[in-house]
Amino acid sequence: NKIKTLTLSLAMSDPSNAMSSLVESDVNDLKQNPPPWLINIEKPIKPKYKCPETHPSPTDAKPVLENTNGDEMRVRATVRPLLRDATDFKIPPIKVELDVNINSYPSETSLPRLWIRSSLSAIESTGGGIHPKFYDAIRNSSHKGNNPIETVLWHFVHRYLRRNADFEKVKRLRFQVGDEVLANVGNWEHGTVVAIWDEGFPYRIHLHDIGQDVHAPCDMDDVIKAPPKMPSNLNNSLDDDDSWPEEAKISQASWMEDMRNWKNAYEFSKNSPEKELFDKTFQNNKWINPKVNKWLCDGCCNTPDFVEEISPNIFSFQLFTTDFCNAIISEYERCETLASQTKQLRIVRPNSMNNYGAIMKNIGFQSLIDIMQDEILAPIAAALFPIVGAELTEQHCFLVRYAPGEDLGLDMHVDESDITFNV
Repeated sequence: NKIKTLTLSLAMSDPSNAMSSLVESDVNDLKQNPPPWLINIEKPIKPKYKCPETHPSPTDAKPVLENTNGDEMRVRATVRPLLRDATDFKIPPIKVELDVNINSYPSETSLPRLWIRSSLSAIESTGGGIHPKFYDAIRNSSHKGNNPIETVLWHFVHRYLRRNADFEKVKRLRFQVGDEVLANVGNWEHGTVVAIWDEGFPYRIHLHDIGQDVHAPCDMDDVIKAPPKMPSNLNNSLDDDDSWPEEAKISQASWMEDMRNWKNAYEFSKNSPEKELFDKTFQNNKWINPKVNKWLCDGCCNTPDFVEEISPNIFSFQLFTTDFCNAIISEYERCETLASQTKQLRIVRPNSMNNYGAIMKNIGFQSLIDIMQDEILAPIAAALFPIVGAELTEQHCFLVRYAPGEDLGLDMHVDESDITFNV
């Protein structure tokens, strides 16, 4: 079984006491009086490294990232996407991180920069970042929070995720079953809508000339549109802020993909016999090697004595117990069986090189892996790799299966990650 953690070092520096206290005070106010959409906000920290505006070259990385001037602080928060319409599955919370430049705080000219820690399809190629127009739009917005941190978080929930916040309107589709449409399948093909909200997609369309059904991933004119003689009642305004730029919000196609993934994960996990795997806590005493657990409980202050360096920068140690490994394998095999029996459920394979296995978040393990990353893997990575492992901001976790007649191994390759954990 392989668990791989992709990381992006995001950090901030040691600010002056006065500005640091202001940031801490603003965060504490939010913690004491949280708005309905704020699940949790953590105490600001002063990490050893800061996040640059642009990616530094390898030769400049160390001096750029070292937090020598105390310019930044970091705040992590968890927010609740707003839904006006009920769903038959649970929408998971979204984890974010804010970089606060204390030299300009609380000025609106330099707003805290937000990074998305949770897995969203819209940010898979951006390292968790949001388009710069998001911040320009905030400055022009009429909504102002009690402080810049609240302001950025409010606009993330109410504007960036507004496709979600107005889900009720998105569900009122332009076409109904029986309507004639044009579908974009690389070229425009005539078809008939035969189902709506099918397997999480807004439309299933039967193509006349090809004679097969396809799904439209979203209800937009560049994907599905009315034939020339049929009027369209498309309403491009999804909320009351028509001036909010498209680049500053999640696309409808990305949001619908995330909705399908969340529903898929929920369906896999809802009847699992391994209930503990889906709790909001990690059973350290039951699942973690006692030596590792003791080191974590003692504060991670000393060099890990349970680790053997088998080659330069390659370390080996026992992390999990047999009980935990067996539970994971059993749950994965149950999901494979479900997917083979139910066409609505799908197993997302790890990558283009492996034909067997699964991306863990897509079968319900997102919360478990997030907890594992923050509470267990992050301290170990920081101890073994003090620079690149100083912060684990995001991860890509998957399980692969090797067996006779299936995949037998993996060719030589390079992981696109700062730290990789193989189990």
